[in-house]
This record gives sequence, C-alpha cells and structure tokens, in this order.
Amino acid sequence: LPKPSYKRWSLDLLDKITEANQAAVKGQEPYAVERKPDGSLANASIEDYRVVFRSHRESADTYYDKLPALEFLKIDSKFWFGRFISNDHTLSNTVLQGELFHPEGVSFVSGVLNSLPEKAQLIQRRKGPVEYYVWDIQRYKGKDVSNLPYGQRRVLYEEVVRELRDFNPHYRVVDSCNPNGNSRRYYDRIVSDPRGLPYSEGVVVKSRLTNDQGYWEKIKSFDFTDVVVTGFIEAEGDLSGSLGALTVASMDGSKTGNVGSGFSDLQGQWIWNNQSKVLGSVIRAKVLEETQ
Repeated sequence: LPKPSYKRWSLDLLDKITEANQAAVKGQEPYAVERKPDGSLANASIEDYRVVFRSHRESADTYYDKLPALEFLKIDSKFWFGRFISNDHTLSNTVLQGELFHPEGVSFVSGVLNSLPEKAQLIQRRKGPVEYYVWDIQRYKGKDVSNLPYGQRRVLYEEVVRELRDFNPHYRVVDSCNPNGNSRRYYDRIVSDPRGLPYSEGVVVKSRLTNDQGYWEKIKSFDFTDVVVTGFIEAEGDLSGSLGALTVASMDGSKTGNVGSGFSDLQGQWIWNNQSKVLGSVIRAKVLEETQ
C-alpha cells in the first residue's frame, strides 16, 4: 500500500477546522485532527497468529523476524487462548497502516529495519521494542474497507487494536483531538511536547466523511528537506577562519539558500578546513518556512 499524499498547510487551517467541527451535528464532524508520530511507515498484514510488516515502498521489503515484539500475538493464558481460537471474529486477513515507532526516534527505527534480524532483535533487547501506531485500515477480516469514510475506518481499526492488545501491548492507536475541541490548542500541545521528537512532530488533518487519502493535510512546526552543499561562507568576527554558513540548493537545483545553524563550533571548523570533502554532499536541513 502506498504512502498517503500529504500537503503542508498553515496554522490558519486549524482555526477553520475548529469552527467547522463545532458547527456540525454531533457525530457528523467533518474533520479529524490526529498526532503524527515521527516513525517509519509500514503496512501490517495479520495472518493467523502472526503479523507480517512490509515497507510501503514499491520494493515492499518485508521486515520478517526484525520486530519480534510485534510479529507474534502472544498468548499469556489458557483463558485468552480459548477466547482467541473459539470466536468467530478472527482478525486474519486484516491489513492495517501505521507507524513503526520508538522513543529513540526515527533513526533508531530505520537502524532496526535496515539491520539483519539477529542484530535488529539485539538492538531492541537493549533499548526496548519498536511499537506500532495504527492510523488507518484497508482490509478487515478479508473485506476491503478502503472505500468507507475515514470516520468509519477509524472505528474499525480502534476495535482491531483493542483486540490485539488483549494479546500484545505494543499496538496502539494514534491519539486524536476531540471533534468538538480546539484544534489549534491540540496542535500547540503536540509540538510543545517536552519529550520532543519523535512525539512532537505535528498533526495530520483527515476528512472523516470521505474515503480520500489524497488530501490529508500535514501541519508541522518545521519540516526536513534534502539539499546539496554548493559552497561555504566564512564566519565573521572572532570566528573568522571557520564556517559561518553553507550555501545549498534543492535536489533539482531550482531553489537555493543558506544553512547557518545546527552545527557546533568544532564541526564548523572541521567543515571549513575540509571543504573539498563536503562540497556536493547531500545533507538534511530543518526548514521552518519557504520564502521567495
């Protein structure tokens, strides 16, 4: 399943969403505003007692044996085992979409997913398991539900996660603003989370009454973008003889700018002394806004 298309919007949208939701009939609020965990997107397919996680990319890499805390639905007692095998609502052939998440951040998750299974398991034994935050569902017990309005899909995947947590506590649902609540206050609480990333990235706005993922809005206090280092600007004053800023360009060369913060004095000195090694490198820059 592909990654949803996000558009980045301004904070003014949140005020309009609050007004629209509060003016709607209860239960018919048009928008959902949800926390956006900063993790790695993955599709989860429930197959009997095992969950198979796959990348959303075209290569569809399978993270088999890399996520033992998530892949197996643990049975902790005869009571729960009997409940699982005797009911008629097995979750086999259910497909979820969500974020593989860890308090250490997205780089930690990437390290797990890009390691061989033995190393991936060892890392998690030391640092704690990767968890799964569900934010959509595509199939429910073999039935395609992708055409349902998002509000109905949320009800379904909340129920799936409730059942999964009977056997495995590492499944969660992304938290959501109360439909009648103030969306901007909710956003402010998210981005000012004292834990910082990966908890404070921002929010996603979804239409509750349609099935279209193509217009989900992503609202963040900042974004990251890949840029190419094209040159170097010397620092002024006491720091002359070291780096003041990098000049950079977008990957297609159509936009240019400077990156003047985010590195220490020691790093700035090293870059200035080793310009030939850095020139042409691709770096990830934190972007607050884009201007002309």
